[in-house]
Amino acid sequence: MKRKLFPLAAAIFFLLMIMSCTNQDPAAIRSELLHADRDFSRLSEEMGMMAAFLEFADSSAVLLRPNRYPVEGIHAVRELLSASHGGGFTLTWEPLQAHAASSGDMGYTYGIYSVRYSLPDGAPAEDRGTYVTIWKRDPSGKWKYVLDTGNEGLITPY
Repeated sequence: MKRKLFPLAAAIFFLLMIMSCTNQDPAAIRSELLHADRDFSRLSEEMGMMAAFLEFADSSAVLLRPNRYPVEGIHAVRELLSASHGGGFTLTWEPLQAHAASSGDMGYTYGIYSVRYSLPDGAPAEDRGTYVTIWKRDPSGKWKYVLDTGNEGLITPY
């Protein structure tokens, strides 16, 4: 009996291996990335930037910020956000595009971000810019960012 089950088990194993190595549906992966990025922004709006950037970070996450060396690793990200987390503003963003590797385990999104805050006289103000986030699928299947960066000073097109 064992001799008959071994070839069947081996065939199933190899079939599963082949299926796991095939390319995934690019449109579905892009949709997952856009959804993850929008969830990331929603958490930033609801719970604050620090909570969102820690929740969605891979342990090896890197932040590239103006006039700074790269901030590398979740502990350094936490330190940076703790030191600069004064509140008084809301950071949100909207992804415009997503692209992914055919393997389905890495991808990136880019779009427009907005920082809303109040001026000293209480008047509302907003700054906008562009960003790119590089994502990696973790072992549980969740998307986590491995690199995030942005450019300040978005000028409205003519």
